[in-house]
Amino acid sequence: IGERGINLSGGQRQRVSVARALYAHSDIVILDDPLSALDAHVGAKLVDKCIQRLLGEAGRTVVLVTHHLQYLKDADLVIEIDHGKVSYVGDHTQYEKESQFYKTFLENLAEKTEDGDTMGEEIPVKESLADRLTRQESQAEALQKQKGGLVATEDREKGSISLRVYLTWASAAGVTLLLTLFILLSCQVGSIAVDYWVTVWTEKRFTGPQWEDSDTNYIVTYIGMALFTGILVFVGSILLVFDALRASQTLFTSMLQRILKATPRFFDVTPLGRIISRFSNDVTSMDTTLLENINHAYNLTSRV
Repeated sequence: IGERGINLSGGQRQRVSVARALYAHSDIVILDDPLSALDAHVGAKLVDKCIQRLLGEAGRTVVLVTHHLQYLKDADLVIEIDHGKVSYVGDHTQYEKESQFYKTFLENLAEKTEDGDTMGEEIPVKESLADRLTRQESQAEALQKQKGGLVATEDREKGSISLRVYLTWASAAGVTLLLTLFILLSCQVGSIAVDYWVTVWTEKRFTGPQWEDSDTNYIVTYIGMALFTGILVFVGSILLVFDALRASQTLFTSMLQRILKATPRFFDVTPLGRIISRFSNDVTSMDTTLLENINHAYNLTSRV
């Protein structure tokens, strides 16, 4: 059975739902018009063998919502709802006397019976069971070929991540990503400059009374360069986080819009778990794993 019973007819879905109710073993079973998509003889068997025997004889309370009034005689309590309001509550005998709707139903049933139409009776079927199963299997195979399978094949890419994926993420982050990369590059330049300044300080490369008499100027310059580099690192890290959040929000919104505009056929052949995985696991990887990889790549590049 495909996702949400895509390859089942309306009657087959009704019978599967009733079977699930039978296996649930709950004390109260609510059946909302389970006979609507069934033939008369199939509905009669469903009421007799499933609802009355398996459910009724087991002592389970059954609430049956239906417009098939021929089954009211087996009900312990009849409730009629007319235009959203309860118009009658009582047993079947009293309902036959008081309900105008039931009288109209009996008149229509009598007219159809006179015309040769049987309602609620089992209709003889000339087709054998083997022929019927063969026909249904052929129809199911034809439907599957026509629709391209019950579940669409998931697109997966193997190997290394292509450059196109990173460019898509960078485009979603916006123009400020260039500013962030420039600041991070400036942080590395500032770090190299601080290390170089220590070398200049130890070798006393600058001449003049303000440099030779005291190390104060070297210390002040070193502290200023270190503070400026630290500020750049802090600002660059904050901007990188905001860029990552902007990219995640942009891609998430785009993905959500595509899902909302998708055709019903897409939801028929795509499992819900696959869609939820895109909005949960994949977004989490983009928010955390990708950002961590960018930091690792920046640190390795800086050391080189």
